[in-house]
Amino acid sequence: MNKLYDYFISNGKQNIDYQRVLEATNNLNHTINFSKSEYYRRLSLKLSNTKTSPKAYWTILKSIFSNKKIPKIPPLFVNNNVISDFKEKASLFNFHFAKQCSKLINNSALPDQIIPSVFSFSSIDLNEDNLLSLIRSLNVSKSHGHDRISIRMIKMCDKSILKPLMIIFRNCLNDGIFPMSWKKANITPIHKKGDKCTNSNYRPISVLPICGKLFEKIIFLDLYNFLSSNEILNINQSGFRSGDSCTNQLSLITHEILKAFDSNPTLEVRGVFLDISKAFDKVGR
Repeated sequence: MNKLYDYFISNGKQNIDYQRVLEATNNLNHTINFSKSEYYRRLSLKLSNTKTSPKAYWTILKSIFSNKKIPKIPPLFVNNNVISDFKEKASLFNFHFAKQCSKLINNSALPDQIIPSVFSFSSIDLNEDNLLSLIRSLNVSKSHGHDRISIRMIKMCDKSILKPLMIIFRNCLNDGIFPMSWKKANITPIHKKGDKCTNSNYRPISVLPICGKLFEKIIFLDLYNFLSSNEILNINQSGFRSGDSCTNQLSLITHEILKAFDSNPTLEVRGVFLDISKAFDKVGR
């Protein structure tokens, strides 16, 4: 091609010579692209092959990324193809996580008879002092949401931001609407178990806007205090309770088992343990 280009220049830049250079350039680009595609296809087959040794595996990865820093999430394998482009990996994770949040379609229904509580929870106490206390307790090292309103910025505003937030919070409660912008989150895939090159082995971590989290915290504290003060929560519930933990549950189970063993005659002990995969992803929206 270089010879064709030199002849094109030396021959007075004739149109026919230019067409030859253009055709040769297109053929060369096509050959290069095809060769690259075949090269990466062969590498992807080697990476997806379970017989490939660890040394060969990392050698191939280094050859792909050259001197570039290997990202936290390695290339993903999908249908024997290697996905290394950041945008393609993000789209793949987005599709996978969205699919997990779909509602389960079945014939299950709530029981007909539900024992109603004698207590009622009718209002949320919106208090500027409580909101100020929550703002000042925020950790500035935590990440902010997609709105780019950082915790440091909110703490710098301190009292000056109380009234605008209280107006927004009151309108949300009065209208029964949670702003859509506060429902959007920055999602980070975190490896959970198994092969790091399989997207189903990752779980999503959501970083929500701070203002929405402050609103949720106010509602949570009011509701939690109401449930605790009226002794509505079961005494044996340890999950999501301050000052409680799995240790208490293990101690209780161990105590019940040993008490049954020490009885005369010995009693039978049975337990039912449920591990519901992605339970909170299936909660109806």
